[in-house]
Amino acid sequence: MTARTPEFRLPPPGGDVIGRRRLDTHILALQALGAEVTYERTFHFRSHGLKGAQILMDEASVTATENAIMAAATAEGDTVIHNAASEPHVQELCQFLNNLGARITEIGSNTLHIQGVPRLHGGNLPSGPIISKCSALSAPRRSRAVKCAFAMRAFVIWP
Repeated sequence: MTARTPEFRLPPPGGDVIGRRRLDTHILALQALGAEVTYERTFHFRSHGLKGAQILMDEASVTATENAIMAAATAEGDTVIHNAASEPHVQELCQFLNNLGARITEIGSNTLHIQGVPRLHGGNLPSGPIISKCSALSAPRRSRAVKCAFAMRAFVIWP
């Protein structure tokens, strides 16, 4: 959302109590790409265009890595994510984004190289053992969104 929307707000997370759920890894990665994030009872995100950056993840968080990858895919310039999570569903996301026109290399390693592209296009992702659901949805203005659940995590990617 940070890559596509100049400003938005999100409530703090809630739900299950299965352990510590740090948010700073997500926020620091987005801030490295140029997003402004403040918190006053809700998270307020602002961006006037994301720029490529060197990102050192302070923990190899799967979801924070996935968020950083998706933001960097259309950020201007090159991004290198150090200490990136490298689980199979992170690799699957990278391959899927490459199918949509992203330029991600070193997939499967703990250091990802992402060359930002101006725009992603539509594409298909064959269902494999990691992916539990993938379906194309209609979206406004004849664009298409692809919604996939990667190992119980849902993503909507708007080309």
